[in-house]
Amino acid sequence: MNKQNSYLFVLLSLIISNIELDACSMFKITQDGKTVVGNNEDYWDPNTRIWFEQGAKEKFGAVYVGFDNMFPQGGMNEKGLVFDGFAMPFLAVSDTAGKKTITQGEEAFNFGKTILQGCSNVNDVKNHLMKFNLQLYQTSLLLFVDKSGDYLIVEGDSLIIGSDSTYIQSNFYPSQTEEKDVKIGFYNKGKRFLQESIPETKLSYCASMMDSLHQDFGYGGTMYTTIYDLENLDINLYYHFNYDEKITFNLIDELKKGNKQYKIPDLFPNNEAGHKHLLIYNSVKEKLGVLNDKNLAADTLKFNDFLDGILKLKPPKSFTWEIHLLGHKWLNEYHNSEVALKILRLNNTLFPNTFYTFNGLGTAYMKNQQYDLAKKQYSKALELNPHNSFAKSQLKELEKLSN
Repeated sequence: MNKQNSYLFVLLSLIISNIELDACSMFKITQDGKTVVGNNEDYWDPNTRIWFEQGAKEKFGAVYVGFDNMFPQGGMNEKGLVFDGFAMPFLAVSDTAGKKTITQGEEAFNFGKTILQGCSNVNDVKNHLMKFNLQLYQTSLLLFVDKSGDYLIVEGDSLIIGSDSTYIQSNFYPSQTEEKDVKIGFYNKGKRFLQESIPETKLSYCASMMDSLHQDFGYGGTMYTTIYDLENLDINLYYHFNYDEKITFNLIDELKKGNKQYKIPDLFPNNEAGHKHLLIYNSVKEKLGVLNDKNLAADTLKFNDFLDGILKLKPPKSFTWEIHLLGHKWLNEYHNSEVALKILRLNNTLFPNTFYTFNGLGTAYMKNQQYDLAKKQYSKALELNPHNSFAKSQLKELEKLSN
């Protein structure tokens, strides 16, 4: 997958994650001149990485965390500036006049990285971002924290600097939502922990805070936790919501070793739950990859047997979007509606309460000129999600076709 497609896939994944559930959290505390920041990365994909990149010329070196596609989900530079991002509902960015456009591809993929490479504090970040058209982040919120304890919230057209000694962020827009109105369970659990304890910058306290904010989806959840000491530039890494085991990196010491990367699961060989999840996830992902095989699809009997095998495997809901994309690849790229319908029907059977499986199947039927069947799918999609504008527009189009 090239970087542009990889970046787009990340955005799509974030959008779908936001449809299905609220996820990810970030906490900062500043006390006696010391700032510590914690982040939980909540998702299904366990193929996670941490990597270190030296600064070139006048650029700062930094540590980044993310997934196998090497898209930086968060990180910290050698000036003690930390960032992370959150999947959000759409919020329009209209302040674009005279501003630079972030082009798709390499620039978009590395935009967060360039901020850590060039900015020392949140004021630098704000001044940098004010030069750009931020429409790239219309379904995201970014949070930056610097060594002084100041933080910057990037949401839509708003660039908000705060200096509270403690702050928790999750998947809501602070400028649009009163704290008392936040309905995110794990966020409110973290707030209670903060209110019922004496906040401190000790690692044990911060780990307990991140534990209070962690998620367990039953399949997936908090894939990793990072707790950054912005004074000493330490990165404390936890895996698969186990807060009894950690690995600590010092950013300056690691940068002296050159550019390095680590697969996070490999750093925690004793985390049985995490490795079980990794094995199951990659096994399902490998099987789904076989659905791209045109030779297999040409053998109807074998292909149907393979689909039955996936059905019996009962892949977790995290794979519904990937199956959706596979079906539409057969429909739009391979131009094989018969195979596309089989894959999309499989998705619909596996995940009958997910509106976009009905959207996908409706689109395939519509393209195959099976208009009555398409109408049934879009109607069901709209029933599951009354705000489904795509289904509404498709049903209007079907009305025109039937007249």
